[in-house]
Amino acid sequence: MKNINNLILDNNELNNIPDEIANINKLLFLSVRWNNINSISPEIGKLKNLTRLSLRENRISHLPDEIGELSSLTHIFLQSNEIKELPKSIGKLKLLHILNLEDNLIENIPKSLSKCKFLHTINLERNKISDLPKELFDLQNLCILNLNSNEISNIPKEIENSSSLQLLSLNDNTITTLPSELFSLKNLKSLYAKSNRINEIPKEVRNAVNLRILYLNTNDIQNIPEELMDTISLVELNLAENEIVGIPKNIMFLNKLTLLDLSYNKIEEIPVEVEELSNLETL
Repeated sequence: MKNINNLILDNNELNNIPDEIANINKLLFLSVRWNNINSISPEIGKLKNLTRLSLRENRISHLPDEIGELSSLTHIFLQSNEIKELPKSIGKLKLLHILNLEDNLIENIPKSLSKCKFLHTINLERNKISDLPKELFDLQNLCILNLNSNEISNIPKEIENSSSLQLLSLNDNTITTLPSELFSLKNLKSLYAKSNRINEIPKEVRNAVNLRILYLNTNDIQNIPEELMDTISLVELNLAENEIVGIPKNIMFLNKLTLLDLSYNKIEEIPVEVEELSNLETL
């Protein structure tokens, strides 16, 4: 047993992870998905060589501080549990690349997470988060951030520090304003913020030179700013279910568009310039 590298105990009826697992000091991958585990023993901190930990679909409500002792950990999958908070010790996971905590009960993101400098992907969809610590955006290698279905009303201006961010998903929150700093991110390619309370698209959107996908459907937007026509890399633009009354004639400059969804608005006239969108497949 001591020489085992991968231990998979998925789809059983385990209520806990046996302490004896800590004796498998060469363990690299531990998967105990789809069980009935409600707690993790502090003994897990002894697995110094563990790189991947998957405990999704259990009943875990608490993570021990000792999880911060897993110094080799690069991937954590804890989605669909009952976790309410993350220990500050998570900031000790210096090699962490992917953190998936989708579908839990987390209310706060610890500031210490900003110490995980190699974090590439964070998934916190379907939690109870209302505030984002500005330190979160100190993660210079963060490329994918999923915050769908939380209780977020404000995006800190410090998001401009997330220079590597490529995909930001903010669907189903209570956001009223997108900070102008968001559009200074030169690597941002996909922005999803449907089903919020956004009432306008900032003029600074023109700075998002590499933005390819923009979904702002189901909000309270009344006007399409002329500056949006400068985002010439756009391939998909979804502004359905808003309060938009007109389409700018210079929409023809968005000539890479393959999808343009303006359904369920208050538009009375379609400008003839739309016909010049030669790559359009869906209107």
